[in-house]
Amino acid sequence: MRVGSVLARFGVDVSIVEAADRLLPNEEPEASETLETSFSSEGIAVHTGEQARQVTSQDGSFVVKLAGGTELLSERLLVTTGRKVNLSGLGLESAGLDSSRPFLQVDDHMRAADAIWAMGDVTGVAMFTHIAIYQSTIIAADILRREIPSAQYHAVPRVTFTDPEIGAVGITEAEAIAAGRDVVVVVKQLTATFRGWMHGSSYGYIKLIFERESGVLVGATVAGPQAGEMLGMLNLAVHAHLGLEALRSMIYAFPTFFGGIGEALGASGRGVTTVIDPTYQGVKLLDQFEADLVAK
Repeated sequence: MRVGSVLARFGVDVSIVEAADRLLPNEEPEASETLETSFSSEGIAVHTGEQARQVTSQDGSFVVKLAGGTELLSERLLVTTGRKVNLSGLGLESAGLDSSRPFLQVDDHMRAADAIWAMGDVTGVAMFTHIAIYQSTIIAADILRREIPSAQYHAVPRVTFTDPEIGAVGITEAEAIAAGRDVVVVVKQLTATFRGWMHGSSYGYIKLIFERESGVLVGATVAGPQAGEMLGMLNLAVHAHLGLEALRSMIYAFPTFFGGIGEALGASGRGVTTVIDPTYQGVKLLDQFEADLVAK
């Protein structure tokens, strides 16, 4: 998607074929909607819920036939079907490890076996550079026999570097529901925040997921300009198990994109936060949520 967006801005006609029913199927549905709106405005054709059944050559061009019968003609074809861990050929058997597994099992200090540590994609946690960096610090400390916290993955940040960016951390609403967790969810349109309005943003949003029993932030997604940077404070909040009260009591710099998080929370005063978006019901929801927490 990132490459397609770049090429489109260089004047290339781009079509994206996605087998899932939406873009970014593992993220919030609002993220997919935001990207599809943006791509549509750039002239990118998005085919979701489609599979490429056949690829043939015709007069030096590619013809891609989709499962639904649509045929796409293109000069170039970029195949991005993901990646998976391949443990074969590493000699793991000599250390008593199973190379037929989908990933290498490690403990919370990244130990795969006696005097053998593993990090990165082979551990099956998440295929991000920052996961490998994080795990490497744990390995170095363990080798040096230094005491540091064991690996924790409840607050893994992930950023899709499209325009607009999509930044997320923790669990999604769908994951919370699937796990049977009782959560409170609020969504604020970025266009209805002060900085979003000043920036002229035409799409984007902030989505926050709180655990009802504790009031702790367990997941968040931001879509819009500088979403990856806005994710920083939300990443910290999920990592440190911060709750609604702590987040609402903060002072948010005005006018900033991250200040929109405060607006979504109602941290700046109930009247002020609804000036641009008087229909936003999130503040009332969180007011009641906070009152219920206090009553407990």
